[in-house]
Amino acid sequence: MSSFQGLTPELVASVALICLGSLQFGYHMAELNSPELILSCRRSVPIEGTPYQDSWFGKHEFVQCIPMSPSQIGLATSIFTIGGLFGSFYVGHLADKFGRKNTSILHTIIYAIGSFINGMSNSFITLLFGRFIVGLAAGSALVITSLYINEVAPKNAKGLLGSMNQLSINCGILFTQLLSLKWSNDNQWRYLLFMASGLAVLNLVLLFVYGLESPVWLANNGRSNEAFTVLHRIRGGSYSLATDEVNSWKNTSNNRAVQDEEADEYESGSAIDSSSKRKVTVKEYLTSPEFKNSRTVATGILVLQQFDGVNSIIFYGVSILVTIFPNHAIVINCLISLVNVVITFASATVVDKLGRKPLLLTSVSMLCISTILMAFGIMTTNSLLSIVGTFTYITFFAIGLGPIPFLLVGEVTQPIAKASAQSWGTSMNWLATFLVGYTFPILIHKFGGAIYFLFSFMCVVSFWFIKQYIPETKGKDSYEQVWGAGKGRVGKHRKHPGGRGMAGGQHHHRTNLDKYHPGYFGKVGMRYFHKQNAHFWKPEINLDKLWTLVDEEKRDEYLKSASASAAPVIDTLAHGYGKVLGKGRLPEVPVIVKARFVSKLAEEKIRAVGGVVELIA
Repeated sequence: MSSFQGLTPELVASVALICLGSLQFGYHMAELNSPELILSCRRSVPIEGTPYQDSWFGKHEFVQCIPMSPSQIGLATSIFTIGGLFGSFYVGHLADKFGRKNTSILHTIIYAIGSFINGMSNSFITLLFGRFIVGLAAGSALVITSLYINEVAPKNAKGLLGSMNQLSINCGILFTQLLSLKWSNDNQWRYLLFMASGLAVLNLVLLFVYGLESPVWLANNGRSNEAFTVLHRIRGGSYSLATDEVNSWKNTSNNRAVQDEEADEYESGSAIDSSSKRKVTVKEYLTSPEFKNSRTVATGILVLQQFDGVNSIIFYGVSILVTIFPNHAIVINCLISLVNVVITFASATVVDKLGRKPLLLTSVSMLCISTILMAFGIMTTNSLLSIVGTFTYITFFAIGLGPIPFLLVGEVTQPIAKASAQSWGTSMNWLATFLVGYTFPILIHKFGGAIYFLFSFMCVVSFWFIKQYIPETKGKDSYEQVWGAGKGRVGKHRKHPGGRGMAGGQHHHRTNLDKYHPGYFGKVGMRYFHKQNAHFWKPEINLDKLWTLVDEEKRDEYLKSASASAAPVIDTLAHGYGKVLGKGRLPEVPVIVKARFVSKLAEEKIRAVGGVVELIA
């Protein structure tokens, strides 16, 4: 199925609008790259015929530059990531409580405020504060964009639309690099910082006028009719298809909730109505064994994305290239950003065709080679090696390790935990970005180009991690399919195809174990399991619904008389229920309950009102 099938103008517009947050993230990430030397008073680029004192900023008592040491530059660059760490950590809760659209409006306002503070900065401390504020917004935007796209994209286009997040980041980087060609001088570098406020205001207006809430969030918060309407509007097609998909979201949540609540012994009927409202906190996500698979992938892939060294180029590309190309560093940096955008856009169309894992493995393999070239190029001041290594790095980063990790987190996580997973993974990504952003200028000053050998080693680690822990998610609809038996692979001739004990496997083919244990595994075992299927079928009912099985007229009589001699007999099997659980309270009326299974808590509550439990086959 084509990745473009099912893309409607409304869907593309909704994704483009939410991606403006990521575009601003890319803008702020690179805004200090080109003017870094000018801003920190290490280089002066005057405008001919216009001394700084005669410029608008000079006349209004803005300083020409802010003196900073290499470590202070590293801190000013990387404090942005500390803000992002806090923003991404808490945004999951806000997104679940207030919705994706409202949270986007909030972080867009924060973008505008932080950008204005940056532009007004006359001191190192003020610049740090402004960078931290925009970092808060960027952390939120990164989580919300990935979450929203994952929730509105049709299955066949998840890879294509998911790549739009990284494409938007790259467009933001390219935009600021292009502006820096004009404004990287003593008089105009502040325009780069103020421009971000204009972007934020534009984004805010568009969100208020055209923004649509995520249909998944609407459905999970009891607003099914709105979810139907929004999904039909952005996907097109028939209204019945939208209805079916919304119902499938609710059913998936309900089924998982029932399983969780059976383990607690007293959750069911009434819980099904509210199960879709269950929210997984970040603390629960980090501590529950249920989320181990997702947690491993989210943490590993998003940390390694940064430890492979991409932000050494994004943050400090100009300061590195200026030692090799003193007159053309900014232009080359713009070309690097342009290549990043073009390759990311081109690769977006093949993510759903080639799969996530092959692209990731190819990407990190070539990153390893390119970082080695960059190391030798910088150490020997060989311009050819440096250029080839840098462009190769950006090309293959844009193919795999750039766009796929954030897309992958949503695909390997249970629906109820996606917001927390994105928050946690993005927080780890920000922390790794801070470590790279802060330490890189110090380390390259000390070790020179040899620092890129460290990034080469991290690429090798990334290859091992992807090979070992990352499942292929292409074409898989649910968490269960991604993490199915055998880590997503059910082979026809495996020794045991995923069944439990002697219950056979997950397909009808004979297995190799037939020759060792005939009659227990394979066809015979599965035949036994299916014959006994009804034996294990035990629909449950809670105590708070038990009296609904009694005829309404007789129910009123029993409740009025409350006599042990005339206790009603409630046969749950006759009504299709085999299991009685203990949620809720019973009226103070004796009752005789017949069931196949009664939980300990339910039995205690029945006996407490003078009732009797009778187990039947």
